[in-house]
Amino acid sequence: MKRGATKGSGDDVQSYDGGWCIYALRCRNDYIYIGSTNNLERRLEEHRKGAGSKFVRTHLPFELVRVIPCEDSHTARTTEYRLKQLRRKKKLAALGLDAAERDYTILFTMQESSLKKKARRNSGIKE
Repeated sequence: MKRGATKGSGDDVQSYDGGWCIYALRCRNDYIYIGSTNNLERRLEEHRKGAGSKFVRTHLPFELVRVIPCEDSHTARTTEYRLKQLRRKKKLAALGLDAAERDYTILFTMQESSLKKKARRNSGIKE
């Protein structure tokens, strides 16, 4: 395995050899976290220890599912921002993650939760 390579699905994860990159983690409840770094091994270790980001810390465990090498920090951060702006379906397509693998019961649970919040908002009840 090359320097910086990490277990995960996809050839790009296996062939990553360091430098700036965007990475995608599949967290608990099938949430996708997208980040950028210039040291993937260090960043993943930070996530494992709970120091990487509040989102990942609260949605453990996670699996590295995609690594996209970038030329420099500007390219990595700009692409990360653009990916984060996409809706889930387009984000999964852009990352090349197969939506057919998803557990749709999770999707329906999330939609129900969203509908309940909307109903509370419309009735004037504070969360």
